[in-house]
Amino acid sequence: MKFNKNMLTPLQLPATFWCRNPRINNGELKSWGWETELNYRSKAGSKFTYSVGLNVSDNQNELISYAGRRVLNAGSVSLLEGYPLNTFWGYLTDGYFQNADDVTAHAFQDSRTGAGDVKFIDQNGDGRLTVGKGSPEDPGDLVLLGTDQPRFTFGLNLSLQWKGIDFSAFIQGVGKRNFLPNGEALQPLSQSWKQPLAIHRDYWTPENPNAAFPRPFLQGAFRYLPSDKWIMNGQYARLKNIQIGYTLPANLLKKVKLSRARIFVTGQDLFTVSQLGIFDNYFNPEQRSGVENDYPFFGTAAVGLNLSF
Repeated sequence: MKFNKNMLTPLQLPATFWCRNPRINNGELKSWGWETELNYRSKAGSKFTYSVGLNVSDNQNELISYAGRRVLNAGSVSLLEGYPLNTFWGYLTDGYFQNADDVTAHAFQDSRTGAGDVKFIDQNGDGRLTVGKGSPEDPGDLVLLGTDQPRFTFGLNLSLQWKGIDFSAFIQGVGKRNFLPNGEALQPLSQSWKQPLAIHRDYWTPENPNAAFPRPFLQGAFRYLPSDKWIMNGQYARLKNIQIGYTLPANLLKKVKLSRARIFVTGQDLFTVSQLGIFDNYFNPEQRSGVENDYPFFGTAAVGLNLSF
């Protein structure tokens, strides 16, 4: 366990103080975790060898104090005393409004709300959707939805050699993590010039009441508020690297005056198992939170030849 004390924090001053707030050393962050690694190497006969290596680690943190920072809002909250760094606060949902009577009987959300829109739960029963006083003591209808801090990170290394053939693979992943994309990355028609994608064809209609997306609505961000519906599960396992090679026998190389020749095929990020559901191949589980228009993630493959004279 580690205590990072005397963190620089901004001094809280009245709004009438017109210059930049000075910083003082009064912040404290607690961090703790563990890690383990297992490796095994062996051989079968004189020409076959293999090895397996596994590492797993877990890290957590808690912001103990930071200039009295106790303010939260819907979305990502980077600093909040008593909680981990980068927490997510949002609304719980209960499917979609199915008709006008359903909208009327529910807590007020927005003047544009209608059948086919996301139904956010009125946690405190005050008849409207609010963030309360914006504090952990009075968050209104907001609830804690997790953090983007990765937990249970792991890596698996595999390798084997048989005669002139060699094989290696590296798999990495995260056992627990959440991330919240920008609303415009989620919704179709967020602007008139942003066209829907193929995944957006699964939208609400009376005949499709359990669709992935609410009814089409130009600039309808009021249905894409931070909530359990739009929090992404960042749990994944990815084949980061795989390589297969063959080293030619030395007696063949003497004729062409080479000491070593190896041909290989390699691939990077060729296969991923994730919990993104309909958003698989749309979002990358390794992406940062708040992503909107990041560069597309892709895998690569290559063939190579190593020569030693």
